[in-house]
Amino acid sequence: MTSAQCPQCSAVVEVPPERLATECPYCRANLVAAASQEQIPDLAAPFRLTREQASFRLRQHLSGHAWAPESVRRAGMPDAIAGLLLPFWVHSGVARSTWRAPIGLHYWVTVRSGGKTRRERRTEWFETEGSHVAEFAGELVSASKGLSEVEANALEPFDLGALRPFEPALVAGWIAELPTVDREDAALTAAEELQALEAARIRRFLPGDEVGQVDNSTHLDGVDVRLALLPAWMATLSHEGRALRFLVNGQTGEVVGKVPVSKTKVALCILAVLALPVGFFLARAIFS
Repeated sequence: MTSAQCPQCSAVVEVPPERLATECPYCRANLVAAASQEQIPDLAAPFRLTREQASFRLRQHLSGHAWAPESVRRAGMPDAIAGLLLPFWVHSGVARSTWRAPIGLHYWVTVRSGGKTRRERRTEWFETEGSHVAEFAGELVSASKGLSEVEANALEPFDLGALRPFEPALVAGWIAELPTVDREDAALTAAEELQALEAARIRRFLPGDEVGQVDNSTHLDGVDVRLALLPAWMATLSHEGRALRFLVNGQTGEVVGKVPVSKTKVALCILAVLALPVGFFLARAIFS
């Protein structure tokens, strides 16, 4: 824990080690804690969606899931949503790849069988290989152990053009998180994601009617890494004794979170389906 003195009421407040900014519990003034040089963000982006707008997006998202429990479908009130500035490692540089891939060319043959003829399509395969170079910018990796990379990818994209050089005023009034995923681990994740991205890019420009598996070896050059804080709204709901977490991108309104299925609704649907044949035969017996 680190301590910060409130500039308004002079109370000394303990700030959780993973937080860069919070609020004073006594007077609700904005607090920005001291951080080590390695943890100070390089960049931060402001919110575009207000609390009410984020709440509306969440309600829309939940209400669209007809199989969700009604208590979940009606959730997302403004006072249940907190604004967060989440840490991300932002990678930029050059990806250099060598690749191999089979490509298939279609051709047609005439086949005679049983006195009849028909046209059949055949494919001839060729091995190809080459190299590919591409610049990449804004490859994001979650710097928070509380935000999985799967969730982070689903929450993207962010408008990185809105990033500004970090200053404490940008995080004041928000819950701002410090990085808990180190730069080296994030670099490994970025390399894996960029390798997959390069394979997809290479596949798109290959000739032929079909393309097999693309095997590529990708090396990253001149990589620049920045620590950025990006905006999101978070709502935590309770359902059947467990917490459900939903995130709303603070720029685009994209909603991320697994919506549960109501066992009661599923059971009633199954019973209704099973009851249809019984009702049909009863009606037929009555009116026949």
